[in-house]
This record gives sequence, C-alpha cells and structure tokens, in this order.
Amino acid sequence: MVVGLAVAGPEGLEVAAVEGGVAVAPERVPPEMRAPGGRPLLVAAALTGADALLRATRRRLAVAAGVPATIERALFEVLAAREGALAWRALLEVRNRGRAALRVGARPGARLVAASAGDQALTVGIAGPGEWVVPLPLSPPGRRGPEPVTLALSWLDSGPALGLKGHLDVELPRLDLPVSEAVWSVTLPRGMVLRSFEGPAALVEEGAAVAWTRELCAAGSAESVALRLPAESPPILFRRLLWIEGPLPLSLDYEEAAPAR
Repeated sequence: MVVGLAVAGPEGLEVAAVEGGVAVAPERVPPEMRAPGGRPLLVAAALTGADALLRATRRRLAVAAGVPATIERALFEVLAAREGALAWRALLEVRNRGRAALRVGARPGARLVAASAGDQALTVGIAGPGEWVVPLPLSPPGRRGPEPVTLALSWLDSGPALGLKGHLDVELPRLDLPVSEAVWSVTLPRGMVLRSFEGPAALVEEGAAVAWTRELCAAGSAESVALRLPAESPPILFRRLLWIEGPLPLSLDYEEAAPAR
C-alpha cells in the first residue's frame, strides 16, 4: 500500500511519499500524486485500497494545513440513451470547514436539473456554459472532527446517437476540490455491452461493488435522483483513487450483444 502526501508550502507544492511506513525519494512519487501546474493542495490517498484509518488521516492532515474543504468520496452515475441523451447524477461526500462554494464544470450545453444537500434544495449560481457554483453547507461538528455533508447534483447532457457498435466518450465534471476516492457508474442501453475502455481508472470486477456507494446513495436526497432513461443494461463501475482537479475522461467501446441462442 502506498500513501502519498502533497503539502502546499511557502515555495509552492512540496511532495513526499511514504511506502510501508518508510519515506521514499521524491522522484519515486507517482505522477498522479502531483497537482497539475503545481497548484498548492494537500492530499493523502492510498493508491491500492482505502480504509477508515487512511480517510481519518486525510481529514487530520487537511485540517492541520488549513485546507477548508475536501471531497472524501464521490459517486457519479451516467445513463446513456440510444439517441445520445445522457442523464447524470453526482453524490459528493464533503467535509467543509469554511469553504463557501464548490465550482463544478460540466460540458458546455449541460443543463442542471437539481441540487441539494441532504433534504435541503440548493440555489446554484451559473458561472458560464456548463459551469455552476454550488453553495457548500458547513459540516456539523462530530466526535472526530467535522461530519460529512452529502451534496447531490443532477444534470442532463447530450452526445452522438449510439449505433450497433461504436465509441462513447464520457468525462467527469471538473471540481475545484481534491477527491480522495471516486467511483463512476456507466449504464448503456439495454442489449449493449462493454468491449474495452481507456482512461485513468480501474474497472470494478463484474458482480462486485464498492461498499460505500450504497451508503452514499442512501444519504443522497431522493429529490435529486437522476432522470432515468428507459431500456438499461446493468451498470458498469469504474474506480479512481486520488483525483486532483482537471478532467477525468473515459472512452468506452461498445457493441450490440449477440442474441442468445
């Protein structure tokens, strides 16, 4: 297991890593642990697995460095229709110690349908095409620090119509907070199957599930459930640990499944 720390110092971004409890040279730090453009951030993450201890460590380090908010877990769901419509839902577990808002950037033309924190609807500002400013409620105090607040966002997007065989590109929205662990679920129209994929993520084995996704779904407001598109196949899950801003693209090759004989 590898744990990485990226700490913003007075001279910019200082990066260190710990492997099995022993410090390693900076040149051994994986590229995905570095912030794009040297943007000062603090992140600690496990590249191979995550547990409650590591998540607690991330929270303590973030507080110590004065980082106002972090996204510990994020679940994104996208449902694709044959005519090209895409329905999205994002559930974000945020620990907020003083950040006023979260900036979200989807593709131009995306239309926000609903936004909520728990059962409370949120009034979202529009910063540009597909750009939203979502107010962040403060995390309530808990025995071990700030408790998480679950944000739920739903929006509609569109892409090219799907054929009997082809290529689908999806991209998670840009967030201006670091994400410790992200899972996204892609649902193709009924009868279509995934043949291959490319992207900075790991495919979750068929039949498996990331346990906390159910917990996060239960915490999300029913009001923000993504608009369900008809004729769905079973969802395909992908997982990414440590995501620092920037786009997170995924390219899927699909085709119509052969009829059962």
